[in-house]
Parts: sequence; structure tokens; C-alpha cells
Amino acid sequence: MSQEPAPTLLWSAGDPSGDRHAARVVSAIRALRPEVRSLGLGGPAMAAAGVELVAQLDEVAVVGLTEVVGRLGAIARVRRRLRSALAGQNGGRRPALFVPVDYPGMNLDLARRAAGLDVPVVYFISPQLWAWGAGRMRGIRASVARMLVFFDFEAELYRSAGVPVTLVGHPLVEQVAEVPPRAEARAALGIAAAALVLVLMPGSRAGEVGTMLEPMLATAAGLKARHPALEVWLRVAPGIDRAPLAAAAAKHSLPLRWALDGDPRIVRAADLALAAAGTATLETALLGAPVVVLYRVSWLTYQIARRLVRLPWIGLVNVVAGRCVAPEFIQDRLQVPAVVAAADRLLTDPQARAEQLQAFREVSARLGGPGAAERAARAILAELDQRGVK
Repeated sequence: MSQEPAPTLLWSAGDPSGDRHAARVVSAIRALRPEVRSLGLGGPAMAAAGVELVAQLDEVAVVGLTEVVGRLGAIARVRRRLRSALAGQNGGRRPALFVPVDYPGMNLDLARRAAGLDVPVVYFISPQLWAWGAGRMRGIRASVARMLVFFDFEAELYRSAGVPVTLVGHPLVEQVAEVPPRAEARAALGIAAAALVLVLMPGSRAGEVGTMLEPMLATAAGLKARHPALEVWLRVAPGIDRAPLAAAAAKHSLPLRWALDGDPRIVRAADLALAAAGTATLETALLGAPVVVLYRVSWLTYQIARRLVRLPWIGLVNVVAGRCVAPEFIQDRLQVPAVVAAADRLLTDPQARAEQLQAFREVSARLGGPGAAERAARAILAELDQRGVK
């Protein structure tokens, strides 16, 4: 008697954050059900977790609506590969489930195609429909078998729209629990107990870093003029070339210390962070570092986005808090003197600092406990079992 082939999950993670989060879920699935095979679009974290990559993250990872234009050819090629995998053209058998990971520009289209091929879709990390794109809910309801979401307000949004949803909590809760306490992190990084430390977090994609680094360096130089002993650290995401970053810092005569491969210990050790809007702002909150949020994209991207986005904030920590708990300097408001003033207040005003950190504790309480990756893995395996796939 021939043995039934192992079930296959097809993943599609188009940015570094999705790569890291998906990798933890893949590892949890392998621990629970070792025979389940995973393949798809991802990066180094997913590859290390055992995903067979049919497309590489760096082929598609860009920021902004207009910035995508220069990568349309590569994105189209990746899309075709994933469509072929959905149709079973790479191995003669369709995947048991399609698991898109955020990245709605490509993944919502692939989810529709998967549904048309009778491949169930379990969507991990909701597209930010609460900020933009609520009109896409009808398509999601028609194509997605289950949404796995991080936030309680997302779960309520999908429940009210009739989309099956599971609240798994945020993986960052578990990840930051693995980061050592402040004193231990400082000792490991060679930072004196009394040192004043600023960390720059310009993003995880090369294009994003190229845009955000200059205003962050200028702000750091302004703060160092006020606090000569200030240590300035640059947190560098995996895969980002360090050489141009060092050259940019040299133009400001700004000595830098380096936290490579996205080392989270520097955030725990810092007195203040300057962070690009996004998940990094939530990470700083969970790690207890006061933060100022910065972001800038091309003029056209911003003009399009401001007509789509319905929220008054862009920093994820503010979105989760439901109010502006971390000052934001976005697009034309990203003026270095204003950022320096706001950052200096968080360094020198104990009340402003205490108020922000208290708000961060409230944000943390909304994100659930550790174990998000395992909860997501069990939800995905439950869909397999429900459909008779063993």
C-alpha cells in the first residue's frame, strides 16, 4: 500500500517582520507535527526553520506604493511562482493550506486564487484593514477560511464582518521575554550602568533605512550636542549593509556603536529610541524604552496613503494604545529641531518619561501572554484536521 504524501503548507511572507513571525510558527508546527512540509516565499528565518523557499524575500521587499514600481518585474515573477505552487505545478499536488503572512498587495490576490483552486486559506497577520482598505473585507470573507490576528480590535472587526477569526496574541510578547533585563543587557553590550544611551532603529528594509537614517543621525547629532556623553547606537537589521551607514554617520562626525542582526538587547539597554513607524515601535514599548516615532516616504506615496489611511497615527504602539502615547514626526512634520526637542524631553523630563512608560505597560497588557506562535500553529493544524488532512 502506498503511503499518503505528507501535507504541504504554502507560505507567503513578503517582509522581514513576516519572515521572523512565520518562522516561529513553522518551528512550532514542526514540533507538533514533524511530517508537515512547508514551502513558499520567505527569508532567512523561514529557511532556517525548515521552509523550502520557492522565492526569496529580497526579491519583493520594498516600502511604499510608488517605490514598488521599480520592482514590478521581480514581484510579478514571484507571484507566478507562488501561483504555480498553488496549482500544484511544482510537485503535482496542491498544498493542503495556503498561509499568507500580512503583505496584502500580493497575498490578497493569491488568497483569491487559492480559494478558486479549493485550497483553504488561513491568513496569519491581518492586513491593516482597520487603518485602510476596509472595502477589501468582502473579498476576505469570500476567500479566507480563518484569520489569525494579533490584536483584540482586529478580532472584533472580523467577527462583526462574519470572517472566522482566532486571536493568537502578538509574537513579540514571547520574543521580548527572551531578552535579558536592562542591567544584564548593558553588561553584555559593554555599556556602563550610568551611561545615557540612544538607539536608532531606521527599519528592516534597505530602502526604508536609506530614507530614515539621515533624519535619525541629524537628530542624534543634535542630542549629542546637548548631552556630550550620549552613546549613540545603530541597530542594524539582518541583511543590511553596514558600510553606507558608517559613511552617513561620518558626515555628521557622529561616533556610532553597532547592534548587529537586529539585536534586541540594545533596545532593553537604551534610555531612548528613535524608531521608524511599524512593529519596532511596539517592540520598544514591550522592552521598556521610551520612543519617538519617525517616518517618511516619497511625496506621491504619502499623498496616496493619506487618502486611504483612516487613523490619526501611524506608529503601531499608538494604534494599539488608541491614543498618541509616543510623539510622531511623519513626512513634512519630520523636522530635526522638533524631533530633537521631543526626544530631549523624554531624556530629561521624569514625568514625561514616566507617563509614556505607564502607557506602554497598558499596551503590553493588551497583547496577551507568551505562546502566540504555538497558538497560531495549533490553529493552522486544526484547519488541516477539520479538512481531513493528516
